[in-house]
Amino acid sequence: MNLEQNFYHEQTKYGLNLAFCGREVCQNGHSFGPARRVHYLLHFIYEGCGYYHVNGQRYTLSEGDAFLIMPGDVTYYRADYDLPWSYCWIALEGPDVLKLLVQCGLNAQQLIYHSKSPSQITSLLNNIVDCALTPSTHYLSQLSKIFELFSAMSEGIKPSSKMNKTVIKNAKEFIESNYSYNIKVIDIAKAVNLERTYLYRLFIDELGLSPKKYLTNYRLEVTKELLSTQMSMTEIAYTCGFMSSSGFHKHFKAHYNLTPTEYRKSL
Repeated sequence: MNLEQNFYHEQTKYGLNLAFCGREVCQNGHSFGPARRVHYLLHFIYEGCGYYHVNGQRYTLSEGDAFLIMPGDVTYYRADYDLPWSYCWIALEGPDVLKLLVQCGLNAQQLIYHSKSPSQITSLLNNIVDCALTPSTHYLSQLSKIFELFSAMSEGIKPSSKMNKTVIKNAKEFIESNYSYNIKVIDIAKAVNLERTYLYRLFIDELGLSPKKYLTNYRLEVTKELLSTQMSMTEIAYTCGFMSSSGFHKHFKAHYNLTPTEYRKSL
């Protein structure tokens, strides 16, 4: 088994940081896991093939493919017995990593990347690892090569309609389960492992309204049902996630052109 790798101990932290990287020519059937990782870990397959297991799914991958391991996911991967893969990996951390991966079409719902130019990606990755194994290479120079890699990966990438619908579905389910709490858009974005601005664009494209507006509208729909009960306005407001009766009245009047009291009297 031919293995090369480097671990970083840089004290300065940026929006994107390289935790470790390496490459390996695997033996027949070589496997790792099941295990959890603490970083965003990308494996790029140079040649051969193998299998990636995550979230109850199995992916068969080969030359030009890559798979993403999300922090905290339990994963298992194994090289094929007849044509074992060789691959390169980079482990990333920092607040900007996810938004950069999203630009490449990757997130918690889309963990597989198919390269349209494998030779270009391979060259960039080898450059990253070669620099990592050269102690004199400045850390910022190495980070710049990661951005160059993301630039190449993101060319022509457009999230699939299926992926968008899955994200929206998961976001809706999170809202429906947590609307009564003081949740914000950032909480919804975290729940579906997306950067906030990207989630905003998805909601606008798919539903024609922002995540914040969808959350408010959902809360208001529930208040309409509760107005048919004997609950007080204050109880209804807090039950549906509004932090004050005045805020509840304001949103209700703006949406339905009636005050909650007027609506209750019309029932």
